[in-house]
Amino acid sequence: MGFAWSDNSCAYDSTLTVLYSIWSSHHPRDYVFSGMTSNVASNLKQMFQNITVDQDFEIHCDVFRHALEGIDSVNHRFGEFASVGSLLHHLLLTEHETTRFYNRCSNNHAEMVHSTFSGHFQPGMEVHGSIQQWIDQTSSSTRRRCRVCNDPYVQITEYIDLPLIIAFELKDKSTELNSFVSLKQHTGTAIRYRLAGVVYFGDLHFVARVIREDGQVWYHDGITTQHNLIYEGSISSGQIDLSFAHSKDAHTGIYFRM
Repeated sequence: MGFAWSDNSCAYDSTLTVLYSIWSSHHPRDYVFSGMTSNVASNLKQMFQNITVDQDFEIHCDVFRHALEGIDSVNHRFGEFASVGSLLHHLLLTEHETTRFYNRCSNNHAEMVHSTFSGHFQPGMEVHGSIQQWIDQTSSSTRRRCRVCNDPYVQITEYIDLPLIIAFELKDKSTELNSFVSLKQHTGTAIRYRLAGVVYFGDLHFVARVIREDGQVWYHDGITTQHNLIYEGSISSGQIDLSFAHSKDAHTGIYFRM
């Protein structure tokens, strides 16, 4: 099942259809929201629970949108166009540090740059060949020099404690959306994620693909397919180009921990 379009809801239709697919296919369902501690995530959890009672998707989605407007009236005013990036930023906020960025020189002098508290990743200036390449590139050159020895700094990225759901917003349509990605947290723990859905954007409209655990790929458009999802095949067939869907380019890949 998917969310039908109403009052410029396409950012919500596409994103929430992917998240609902993840939530409805896992038991216990509360597990899916582990680590998602924002008020928006709490509202989403309540919305999904209410949907299972009467299946009235749009009424519950409107309640969720009004709640989000109360939290961020600038970016999520009800009835106005919203961005998927802003929605995921709110949904994937955590109380704990997820990623740490710091500068380090060849003499191991270091300075803190900043930390993030979210599972939503936005691209920098560099275009990556794939999501896995993005994850693997844990160091990058900078123009800054060490305050102690004047050697050039390299910026280091460390993954601290990532939530079960993470999302990568794409800078360029050439970035490959890997079906599976793996990364190592700073403790040395290796974790693996599968691609659970892709949100696409074009002509001022968001649509989505849902990717089930068994690799089945389903297309959703809140305007044309409404509550229905259209089966497109298996991701393992190699016949589905995830970089675009129905003339729209990939915007964000949503991953779920395995």
